[in-house]
Amino acid sequence: MDFNVDASGKSKAVLPDGIYRMAYLLDESNRILLMGILHDQNKKLDAETTAEALFYLGAGIYFRPEPIIREYLTAASTLPGMPAFKEKITQMIKDDIGLIAKGAFEAPLAAYLTEFSKAVDPIDIRARQINVNPTGFQSGIQIFENDALSVKLANTYRRRAHAFFYKTAYKSKGSKDETVLLSNIGAGEKAVVSAEIEPTNAFSSTLGTIVDWAMNNGIEYARKETGPINLPLGDNEDEATYKVRVVGTAFYPELFPMTADEKKTWEKLMVKQFYLDFIAPILTEMFSEIKGNQDTSFGFEAFEYFLSQSPAIWQLLEKGDWKNAATETVKYLLVDKAGQELQKKFITLLVDKYKNLPTPTWIDLDRDYNNASSVEKYTKLIKAVELTVKLLDMAKLTAEIGMSNRIDVFTAKSIRSDVTISPQESSVVPFSNLALKADTKTQLSAGQTFVYKWSTTGKYGVVQSGSQKGASIETSTNTVNFRSESKTADLQEDNFETVTVEVYIKSGTTLTLVGEGKTTINVKKLKLVMKPEKITLMGGQSVRLYLERTDGVNDIVQNDALDYKVEWETSGKYGKFNGTLKSATTMGNALNYEVLDKEVKEGKETFIARVYFKGKSDTEWTLREIVKGELTVANDPKKIVLDVALEVRTWDISTATRCNVGGNFMAVVPVHPKAIKYTVTFYGFKKPFRWDNRTSTWRPGQTPPVEYGYPGAGPNQIVNNQYYFTISRSWSDGPKRDDCLSKLDHYIEVYKPLGGRANIVIEITD
Repeated sequence: MDFNVDASGKSKAVLPDGIYRMAYLLDESNRILLMGILHDQNKKLDAETTAEALFYLGAGIYFRPEPIIREYLTAASTLPGMPAFKEKITQMIKDDIGLIAKGAFEAPLAAYLTEFSKAVDPIDIRARQINVNPTGFQSGIQIFENDALSVKLANTYRRRAHAFFYKTAYKSKGSKDETVLLSNIGAGEKAVVSAEIEPTNAFSSTLGTIVDWAMNNGIEYARKETGPINLPLGDNEDEATYKVRVVGTAFYPELFPMTADEKKTWEKLMVKQFYLDFIAPILTEMFSEIKGNQDTSFGFEAFEYFLSQSPAIWQLLEKGDWKNAATETVKYLLVDKAGQELQKKFITLLVDKYKNLPTPTWIDLDRDYNNASSVEKYTKLIKAVELTVKLLDMAKLTAEIGMSNRIDVFTAKSIRSDVTISPQESSVVPFSNLALKADTKTQLSAGQTFVYKWSTTGKYGVVQSGSQKGASIETSTNTVNFRSESKTADLQEDNFETVTVEVYIKSGTTLTLVGEGKTTINVKKLKLVMKPEKITLMGGQSVRLYLERTDGVNDIVQNDALDYKVEWETSGKYGKFNGTLKSATTMGNALNYEVLDKEVKEGKETFIARVYFKGKSDTEWTLREIVKGELTVANDPKKIVLDVALEVRTWDISTATRCNVGGNFMAVVPVHPKAIKYTVTFYGFKKPFRWDNRTSTWRPGQTPPVEYGYPGAGPNQIVNNQYYFTISRSWSDGPKRDDCLSKLDHYIEVYKPLGGRANIVIEITD
């Protein structure tokens, strides 16, 4: 829509109450001079609104939920660095009114956007994002029981997916033997039923500040459920097994081959996700008349045609380069016939939609679009927006897709028996107890009781209740302990034991079988632990969580025989993985967590990591271990929290005849005049090291428990108002040589492979 501007700089632009729209001021040559977002609180376009609009486009604010966008409209000026950015853009416009038309804003906008990017020191670069967990979340999707014969699917990601159900086996009535229907799902296999899994788009809540939200961090979306989906049992069946194969948008190659139908659906989902969630929002910033009024199919067919004529863009989509795919798509709107056809179809759909509205509209196809002047105008708008698309942090916008798999496989069962054991899978080390609980929905009548018959193979462990202990016991209560008393030397890496419970109803002397439940337990030689442990972070800080065995070895490494996956979950009270996710899964042993809450005085954030493995040719995943961790979040004004990389400080105390030089590996802790206590936890070493996860405390006037002193340090190992907390040292002392000082670089290099960080908490008085 166009509105004239009079000589005084005023315009009678029409904008309904409560609506916001991107607006551009153009001269008689259709050059963009100024821009801004018009809304109830802003009725002007100037250099400052131009700066805010450039950030809005470059940061991709328009991809955020409606409440976040409106928060930005009123709080953009409070963003760190925004005043300076506005001054920069204002001066550049004063120097050259053609700044926007020439695209000369790109460099300062890119520089400003980089201030919002945070880098976390990688502890283990082996971590690569994918997603698998057959009993929990896979790629943000969870399958869960609705009732004994149906399931529901829940999506926690803004990612599009589709589920295919295949009946693969059943057990006949009264039989414990399974009849296999499908041992392998081939390319031509047809699903019994399939269901679209809609993405979660409904805004739920936020965590953090406008700075976090602007960068797509801390935004919570409401879980979206699909179903129920029936998994029927035949009249002669006690149990039926279904493989649920979920295909969805993802960048990594599939772990399992897809059927023809699944492959076709996956390709459709990729196009749909890219268009509806990335391209359509960009187009609505250029053709703002449609903003907020388009439905899910608006312009999709036109885009499908465009993509069929642009194989290069599809290749970018398929390999996960969505940033260049988006940039090229916008560019093609200008230079490619298929792109111009998409633009024409999009505009026609836009006008038709408004033309058919019951209320009058001010849009006119010929006046506003189908003429040379309008074509030239929109060509220049597209060029400006194209430059901002190049600056989008697409890794953030596609984080959920990047952490997902093209196809995930779940197993669902319809069972007439309703007996279950919790946990259904777990791990334990020798000489520790694992509590097991049997549950049934069956109700007792008067005079009836339950009898539980527990059994194991006895190879790696036994069941125990009170004084009863053995490979099989009978109880009147629904809880027992599993305990392994195997010698560590007799165990392999993985040692699986199955515990079975048969539940009976006892009425007088008669026992009637209700059903049977099973659980699988892995008896491990060494447990995994989550590190770092016992550290404290404040709002805005990040940490790399990682898993290791208790002997300091990381064995979650892909090899020729096995694949590993780790599913991570957090309570999300104070932060999220990578700033955006409450659940994620990695192929390696590590994942970033970012604290977003800057208000809570102190609280505990909890984590759970489920580690799975499978053979290269297998489709089933086996739980190896469940690992728990936690950290403290503190924004207490009486606590200063620092998280720093360890350093090497070199020294030279050589004499005229002696070469005495060295390097101390240390945490540098600032002295605070109001300190009453210092606490330092060492973590994040890239190799096993004796100081890993060690915590030390001291008070002013005391010396940190250093392993070595720093030559020349004052009392309490203080140098230049800093404690030198040394945990290792390398040095040489010998006759004077010409190359004496060259050894200092060597000592620095010695400690580089170790990495390491120090979590520092300084408690102060008022």
